[in-house]
Amino acid sequence: MLLHDHPDDRTAERFAGQTTLHTGGKHASFLLVPVIPATR
Repeated sequence: MLLHDHPDDRTAERFAGQTTLHTGGKHASFLLVPVIPATR
């Protein structure tokens, strides 16, 4: 599991909200995620 939750980078005031993803109809959407190769 990868977490990006360091308090200096992810302040609650900026990132503790709710995220909504609208789909369908006039709300065409996609999710773009990086491919991160495993380290050995």
